[in-house]
Amino acid sequence: MTSKIKVNILADGGDNSIITSDGAGAVTFGTSGDSITIPSGVTITNNGTQTGFGGENTPAFKVYLTSAQSIPRSSFTKVQFNTTSGNNNTGWNVESGFDTTNYRFTCPSGKSGKYYFSVSLLIEYANVLTEYGIIRWYKNGSAYANFRQGMNSGGLEYSFTSNTIIDLSDSDYVEVYISQESSDSENIDANSRFTWFEGFKLIGA
Repeated sequence: MTSKIKVNILADGGDNSIITSDGAGAVTFGTSGDSITIPSGVTITNNGTQTGFGGENTPAFKVYLTSAQSIPRSSFTKVQFNTTSGNNNTGWNVESGFDTTNYRFTCPSGKSGKYYFSVSLLIEYANVLTEYGIIRWYKNGSAYANFRQGMNSGGLEYSFTSNTIIDLSDSDYVEVYISQESSDSENIDANSRFTWFEGFKLIGA
């Protein structure tokens, strides 16, 4: 046995809507455990606000440094991204996945999947062409991926950039570390046009 709700199509093309009897409130289809099927060939038009469909690249964040950070020579150091406010840009922390106290992104409950991450670091250390730096991605406290970049000239600031995709489960966390090979400690510039960390969940990956 099947049950159907039918709406008579008006000859004048008028409004064929399912609404509450008083025109206010909410309409619920089904209860927990039910399945609602949209047949092939049906077009769904959304003119409102959608929630809960998983069609957004969230959680998402973009964070910066509030001040320059000193990086010692030949030692991997976690970059202290501690704010969503930059001097030239405004960041975000959708669904509060990024912890600006521990400088890490943690996958929120129910948000497991593949995430895209990107980082840019402006560092002052180029004295000779043999100097270089390494960005190291950490997952759950263990090294996940490295990106090494050398200098092409001396006596200049230099921007390091690295991108990666990491598969995360609930409560997994990601951090960015940097090591530099120069003659002394060097600084990461806090200018948000050059130094930032961002990421978001990929849809359908």
